[in-house]
Amino acid sequence: MTKRSGPPDRRRVALAAALCLGVALPASGLAQDAGDCATIAVSVAEARKAGDFDALDRLVAQADTAASACSAQARACLGRDAALGLLDAAKAKASDGASAGEVAALITRGRRLASPWQLLAAHGDLLLGEAKAAHDAKAYGEASLTYQLALLDAETTPVSCPNADASARPAKPALEKLYGKMSTALLLAAPVRVATSRCGACDWLFLAGVGDFTPASRPLPITFDEGGVKPTPQGAEAIAALLQCTKGAGWKRIVLSGHTDDIGPEADNLKLSGRRLDVVKQALVAGGFDGEIVLEPKGKSEAYPVDPADQYTAEEIRRLNRRIELREAAAGADCK
Repeated sequence: MTKRSGPPDRRRVALAAALCLGVALPASGLAQDAGDCATIAVSVAEARKAGDFDALDRLVAQADTAASACSAQARACLGRDAALGLLDAAKAKASDGASAGEVAALITRGRRLASPWQLLAAHGDLLLGEAKAAHDAKAYGEASLTYQLALLDAETTPVSCPNADASARPAKPALEKLYGKMSTALLLAAPVRVATSRCGACDWLFLAGVGDFTPASRPLPITFDEGGVKPTPQGAEAIAALLQCTKGAGWKRIVLSGHTDDIGPEADNLKLSGRRLDVVKQALVAGGFDGEIVLEPKGKSEAYPVDPADQYTAEEIRRLNRRIELREAAAGADCK
């Protein structure tokens, strides 16, 4: 699969000179001049340090006004800086033993200012915890959606902000873990919740790579009736999304693997995974994909890596094992 080299240059411009730092102001002293972006930036930093969340709300709104001299890039950095201040407060609350509701309220308030990947990843963790506790398919969908947004933000994070945290990209191990949690929640979701951006379905489900991380395979929520080859409603939607991506990206060759749970003889499961793959292939061809489709039936030979397994029910683990994976895609065209 073609790996993206990064967002277009027009979205990677350096911060305008208006973001150079000036004389620090007290947290309670809002910027007096709505046109002075540097003053607003300093006030955001001071309000974040003081934990003055009302001031953060007002300052971000002030930077967004028509009278502000802040560029679009500068406003994005200010919003991210303020949102990360709410994340810091949420982490502190959690360390002090606050309830999940109190922590979630701070994160939700931060997301109203901006949605940096760090905040989204933390929110995804809260949602995934709730989903696992309740074994709720809808909650898994919310968690997966939030992780998807975190991955998309990590891919398009501003190249430079005065506060390094606001433009920091996650390291490869963090991206791998984030992608794994997103995939697990996605496979357990019903209905499937998806995040799209300029590239449509390819972005959320078939992400080519973020930074120096490219997933070796992409588990797809293509599910079937138990023991059969008829896709569930969610499975049919996922097949349609795969078709959209294959056509939109101009792929000439894809490799799909099919997997089953551990119930039943190995030979029967191998045949079942092959029959399900054939159904997916037929749908792609009928939809207009004219590239090569390579099918790799795996049966129950490659169990899904569930960690920690004791937080999921036996049925959830079987659902994770019943999956289709995108293993390879060739000659794709990056979305610009």
